[in-house]
Amino acid sequence: LDELDIRLAALFFFFAFVLGSILLIPAAVFAIAAGAIFGLFWGYLLTMAGFTCGALCTFLVSRYLAREFVGRHLPGKILTVINSIHQHGWKLVATLRLLGIIPAALIHYALGLTRIGIWEYTWASCVFTLPIGLVLTYAGTAGKEFMKVATSLLWYCPSLLLPPLLSLFLYSDAAT
Repeated sequence: LDELDIRLAALFFFFAFVLGSILLIPAAVFAIAAGAIFGLFWGYLLTMAGFTCGALCTFLVSRYLAREFVGRHLPGKILTVINSIHQHGWKLVATLRLLGIIPAALIHYALGLTRIGIWEYTWASCVFTLPIGLVLTYAGTAGKEFMKVATSLLWYCPSLLLPPLLSLFLYSDAAT
């Protein structure tokens, strides 16, 4: 690929990440794909940019466009946890991001229903997603390298499996 194609691919990937966030597609899918497609450095930058913008867009959709719909469809237990945001602000955002027990997209939508400030939500979401973003992007990078090795090993697998399979075939008749 030439440089223009890579830039277009990165731009497309970024917008797909943002749209995926709004459509409740797990961010991990995009982070792993970013590592596999763009490598660790650029993949991580795309992951964090896509995650942060996707989180912000989803938050804004929840707050200004779909407030009633989101409030009716979020599980009650999530709303109970989220309601404590009024007392804890960015600290709750940090805890939710670092623990990872509630899917990120649900957090985006749920926090859009609270009174947390947009700036406070955005910076806390970005900063406290940095560690998991790096881990997932690295997983994509490492997975790509593993697949290179694994596909080259596929050529050797039939020759490695042939002797045991042949012995099973030969001795299965002897046992009966």
